[in-house]
Amino acid sequence: MLDIFAESFLNDPMTTWVTGLTEDNERKAELQFIFNRSIMGWANRPILVRKKRDRRWNGIRTDKSKMVGAVSIMPSRYRNCTFLDILSNLFNIGAPPVYTSDKINYDVDAAKRFDCLNTLEKKRKYIMKNYKDYLYIQTIGVLDAYRSKGHDGKLLHALLLAAYPIQMPLDLE
Repeated sequence: MLDIFAESFLNDPMTTWVTGLTEDNERKAELQFIFNRSIMGWANRPILVRKKRDRRWNGIRTDKSKMVGAVSIMPSRYRNCTFLDILSNLFNIGAPPVYTSDKINYDVDAAKRFDCLNTLEKKRKYIMKNYKDYLYIQTIGVLDAYRSKGHDGKLLHALLLAAYPIQMPLDLE
């Protein structure tokens, strides 16, 4: 599933802004995928590996059983970045490439741009402060070749079906 997320964000404006990779870089797609897989791993691995029943993920498959899209959610009351998560992610995923010796492959300001993303969590908490509980949509992505074919709508529809009966607000950054 991390590969689905990584590939579906190859042309995402935010992730491409962070890496600063230019079109003339012959390794752009490869390096962007490596970066995306790393950050998607950091954000989603705790959801995927924990056995807690209210951390969820779902995937969409084609009629040939190929996974073409996925979504991960978790209730607002859970933290996705405990000390154990950090250690586990460092061991299983490693540091994001903009903080390693691979940083030479990315824009000189990539690590600073990546650090700026921390403000998103602060903004989310501020915006959602009036809601005791809500479902946080950690990541949702559909492969480019399968966009505009209804797969993204199926993922969103499944989220709405889960949230509506319990009147749970959804938050997507």
